[in-house]
Order: sequence, then structure tokens, then C-alpha cells
Amino acid sequence: MTPNTCHHVVPQVVNSHYEDLLEEFHRYLDRAGFSAGSLLPKFMSASRHFLLWGWCEELDLGAIDESALLKFRDHDCRCFAWRTGGTPREDKRSLGRVTVSGAIRFVQFLEDSGRTSHPNELAVGNRLLEDFLEEMTVSGYKCRAINHYRNAAQHFLVWLHRWRIPICSVNSATIDSFLGHDCLCPGYVRTPNTHSRASKYAYAVRAFVNFLVRRGAVSECLDSSGTGSVQHLQEYRFWLERTRGICAVTIRAHTDAVSLLLEDLGSDASRYDAELIRNVLLKRTEERSLTYAKRMASSLRMYLRFLSSEGACPADLVNAVVSPRRWRLSTLPRYISMEEVERVIASCDTATAVGARDRAVLLLLARLGLRSGDVSKLLLSDIDWRNAQVSVSGKSKRPANLPLPQDVGDALLQYIRTVRPRVDSGYVFVRLMAPFTPFSSSSTVSRIVLRALARAGVETAGCRGGHLFRHSLATHMLRSGASLDAIGALLRHESVETTRIYAKTDVPMLQEVSQPWLGGAR
Repeated sequence: MTPNTCHHVVPQVVNSHYEDLLEEFHRYLDRAGFSAGSLLPKFMSASRHFLLWGWCEELDLGAIDESALLKFRDHDCRCFAWRTGGTPREDKRSLGRVTVSGAIRFVQFLEDSGRTSHPNELAVGNRLLEDFLEEMTVSGYKCRAINHYRNAAQHFLVWLHRWRIPICSVNSATIDSFLGHDCLCPGYVRTPNTHSRASKYAYAVRAFVNFLVRRGAVSECLDSSGTGSVQHLQEYRFWLERTRGICAVTIRAHTDAVSLLLEDLGSDASRYDAELIRNVLLKRTEERSLTYAKRMASSLRMYLRFLSSEGACPADLVNAVVSPRRWRLSTLPRYISMEEVERVIASCDTATAVGARDRAVLLLLARLGLRSGDVSKLLLSDIDWRNAQVSVSGKSKRPANLPLPQDVGDALLQYIRTVRPRVDSGYVFVRLMAPFTPFSSSSTVSRIVLRALARAGVETAGCRGGHLFRHSLATHMLRSGASLDAIGALLRHESVETTRIYAKTDVPMLQEVSQPWLGGAR
């Protein structure tokens, strides 16, 4: 029977066809405690309405999922046009909330009575959820945070059940569908993406899925681009590690850049040509910095080398990637004055845990010229308190001992003694909120610098990360009379050529030795 003829179906036909089912549903509502209230007749009416609509739609009761309920909620209701003498109503009849709730209750009855098939994994999911929450408790999460994670994960499990999605098949696309779904889940009246704290809601769901991955209940979470793309990038990571001998941080940077480029390039390497490669590179680097453009070009060139080694594209296609020109020593290092450096450090409120942590980080950057990666990877064993030294290795992997100034040592000691969480980790800097893990990357240090600059009201052009303090320290040392060799030793440069760029920052001295331009031109 088609929807266009549904108004010819009289309720007596539906009642006679589903009489036993409706009687059983009535007893089901009685046992659930609805017999004493006014909802029982309304739910019974809603079940008849749903069955009438399902009859018109030729709905299979054994295969009902959330899509059927959504379609029922949104249908142009003319199901009871027989009441007007068989003539369909022209206006759209919107369903009331009680009618939709009754239909949801009826579908739940069909599930409980075994008439509708489903994965039947809610009990398994709830046990995994309890293990997840127990792990959070051990990791030091507060009750409020645990309740937030519980609410988000339970909603996710209910949604999986209602859409008949097995837990083992969850992937990134599944998570995205959940976060944007039109919510009819019992107890949830808003979609996750309209939640007042949508980003934290999404983070909680992804944290739960990552736990499921660790427990083996879910396969490795896939990108929405599909299994093939993720597998291909994994092979690219192995190639970078085995063939090129690149460290993990650089591998991650190359992979992240390539994943962006593949959105425009596509996964079929046989289609690649010089025009496509250059157009994609121009699109991705338009209105971006020169450094970003060079980094993307380098990553694309490396990826094409990988493809050529696999025989997926010609080897000479690498030559199609043209890096933007950047003349050596053509730019000045970005720096701020020492007065501004001190103002940024003073902006940290040491009465708070975050302020004490940030001040220790900023002093390491400002006094010792450490890179952001040096700070994030600093170990407790690297600090020699007795001899007032700090051991760092940096990009060269060669250890070097640097002097530990008094104010830096005091800030570190205050942070370690009073602020740093008591966790079994050898890293100096760990998260102040559960889970108490070390800084994930150098970008965490850069964000600390960014917030401190904003607090202090210091405006900079271009560089706003940890390197800003490194450049500022070298510039100040040079203007104070330090030699390039001394600056290079503190900054741990392998070659004096690297240090020479700071000679251009002493503008007053350069003005004293500069010669007038021939012909008087300026």
C-alpha cells in the first residue's frame, strides 16, 4: 500500500491486523506503571497511529531503527483523513511530543519482545563504560568531569543501539554522524553539536572511543576519508621511518600536511600531473606565510618520492613541486625588547597553579633560550640542583649543560614542590588537569607563550611562539657586547653561520658603520 492511499485505511483494519500486538503492548505499559496515569491511552493511540503509518509505508516491524521514527515524526500526517469522509486534509499535521514519545515507547516494546532485531550490545557497552569511568577515577578526574564523560558516553551508546550499529564497527565517520544527529534518544532533547559545551561533549565521546580502541572492542579509529586512505598514510609513515630515518615529530608533521593535500589531490596517484600538483599547492598556501608554504612544498615533495618508490607515479614528478624563494639572511629574527620580556613574565599570577607553571616555562625560554621542544621534553633527571645546571639535547641530540640561573631555579622548585601533580612521570611539565600526562608536543609551550603575550599586551609581528624568547635573548646579548661565539654556545648552534643572522638585529651599531649609498640615493 502506498502513502497516497493511506487515508483509505480505517483503524478497524489496523486493529484487527495488530489486535494481539496491541493487547500485549497494553500489558507492557501496565507493567511499566502507566496504568494509573493519563499517558496510557495516549501511548496506545500513538502506537495505533504508528502502526497505521507503518502499514501505509509497508514498514517491516522487524527492521525498525531510528530512521523510521524520524520519518514518522516528520511525515505529512493525513493518516486519519477517513474522519473527514475519506478526503485528505490539505494542511500539514505536525505530530505532538506525546505521540512521538508513544511511538518511541512502542518501538522499545518491539525490541524487548524480540520482534525487532538489534545488536543487543547495551549491556556490553555499559560494562565497558564502567571500566572507562574507573580508569578516569584512577587517573585523577574529578566527579564533575566523570559525570560529564558518563553522560556523553551513555548518549553515544544509546544512539548506537537505536541506529543498530555494532560497537566493533565504530569509526570516525560514526562519531561525526553522532555529533550531528537529530536527537530522539530517550532523556536527550538536544543534539550534541547544539550542546552548551559542544567541543567538550565531542572530546568526551572521542575519549570513550579511544578507550574502546585500547580495549580491543573497536578497530583502530578510521578517518572519514576511508580505510584505504588511512592505510596508505600508515605505509607512508613506515616508509619515512625505515627509509628516510626521520624522527617521530617530523613524521607527524609530514603526515598531517599530506592528509590536507590529499583532500584536493585525491587518492589516485595515476591522475597526478604537474598542473594538478601546482594548483593544489597554490590553493593550500594562498594567503599563508612563506614558512608555511615551504613546509607544505617539502612535505608534498617527500610524499611524491614515496609514491615513485612504490611505482605509483613517475620519479620526475617531484620536480613539479616548486618551493617559494626565500633568500638566506634576507629577513630579521622576530624579537621583543627585554622590558617586554620582563612584562610577559610578570603577567603570570604565581598564586595560581597555572601561573606558577607558566612562569617556570617562560623563564626557561627567556633566560636559557631553550626551544619549545626542549621545555616540553625536559626531565626531572636533567636538572642538577647541586651544580645549578640543566642538561638539554635539542635538535642535534647532543647533550649540553647550561647554567641554571637563580630565578629560573626558584621558579622550577616552586612549581615542582607545590604545583606539579604527584604522578609517576619523569617529565618536569605535566598537565595540571587529569589525565596528568606530559605535554603532548612543543605546541603546548607555544600556547603558553601566546596567552602570556596577550595578558601582557605585547604585540608582535609574525613569531608568537617559544622561539620569540630565543631570538630576543640572542638580540639582547649581542647589543650588550656578547660575541657571536658566546651566543652560539648558549643557543647550541652547530655552526657560526647560524648565529650570524643575529648580527643584523643590532641596528644602531650597523648605522654607525654603514656607508652612504653612491649617488646619494636612499
